[in-house]
Amino acid sequence: MFELILYEISEYSYMLIVFLMSILGLFLFVIIFTTKLKLNKFDAFIYGLFLKLKNTDIVLVSLLIVRLFIIYYTSFVYSKQVIINIIMVGITSLLYIILSLNIKKGIFELINSAILSFALFLVNSLAGYIIDIGGEIYIVIIKALLSVFISIYATYFTLRNIEDVSIRNNLKRRKTYEER
Repeated sequence: MFELILYEISEYSYMLIVFLMSILGLFLFVIIFTTKLKLNKFDAFIYGLFLKLKNTDIVLVSLLIVRLFIIYYTSFVYSKQVIINIIMVGITSLLYIILSLNIKKGIFELINSAILSFALFLVNSLAGYIIDIGGEIYIVIIKALLSVFISIYATYFTLRNIEDVSIRNNLKRRKTYEER
């Protein structure tokens, strides 16, 4: 198994480099985009998303968005390099844990990433089975439902992580009406 993982990494190492460069590019795009802001609805939305976030928080949000796109791609498109995609999901999760500096949420993120990785491997195995053996209707339905479940699950936890990042530094506890 370990040899298979090393073989996949060596076979598709260019994808890992492109992946890391895309994270850096997304981070630089967000920094440049928010510093040279013009007022229209889309710009105001993007600026509102990254308003008062520190650079590490912007990197965290960028990592979450890139991870979500990798999960969508892996769950809906059959690829032979599924191990590389799962490794990229693991890399983004580990970077998120390291940069967020929260042990409790880090453990939860590790469990979440393990569940997502297993589900992505399972949906890709089902897609391979459908291609190799033939697609019986119940297997195709199971694969489609599993892909939809993975996308909903990943979207929910990505939005929850983005909320955690935005609340972490910006929104301190506000005084309620009774405390004023």
